[in-house]
Amino acid sequence: MIALSRVMFLVDGPTEIKAINEKFAKEYGRTPALRRVGCNGKDVKPEGYVNAAFGTLIIAMSSVVTKIVCIIDREGRREEAVRFGGKVREIAIQRIADSSHISKKELDNKISVCVPDRMFENWIVADINGINTHKDLIKYGMMQKNYEGMCGVNVLKAIMKVPYKKTLHGPKLFKSVDFRRAKKNSASFKCFAETIGI
Repeated sequence: MIALSRVMFLVDGPTEIKAINEKFAKEYGRTPALRRVGCNGKDVKPEGYVNAAFGTLIIAMSSVVTKIVCIIDREGRREEAVRFGGKVREIAIQRIADSSHISKKELDNKISVCVPDRMFENWIVADINGINTHKDLIKYGMMQKNYEGMCGVNVLKAIMKVPYKKTLHGPKLFKSVDFRRAKKNSASFKCFAETIGI
């Protein structure tokens, strides 16, 4: 695994910040640096995301950070998660290279883009067995399916006993996700896990 003290995650919002902080603290006793970009949505183009993240990317590139991982929800975009992530990465690398002394080779090594398919909640439902431990929240007998490309929030709403609240339940459930199982059930989570070496 990459040293967490040298990793920075750029995420969409407070749910991801809280969930990643709590999960990584539990599993590894450390947390990566987390920054919110907060401009994602189904209509935000790759250029728009890079514009919003640009300042943070520049600061991160000039710090001790050795890996920057942008986590951007696919949302309702028609484009495949991997293709969308690839466009964001390509534009970010080109823009930073054009406006700084940082080489494309260094940028290529440092910047990664991981796209949950379709949203962060898809990574939560990638381990139904893990979140089933929350018997107060999850209905009995829920089975694992391939939820990639489905609306993760709607899946959680269907399998939960209580109304799903992102910033309350998302972090609590993600804390119970076993990364090994999630990698088997979610191609987009596997991409994230392999990016940071877990």
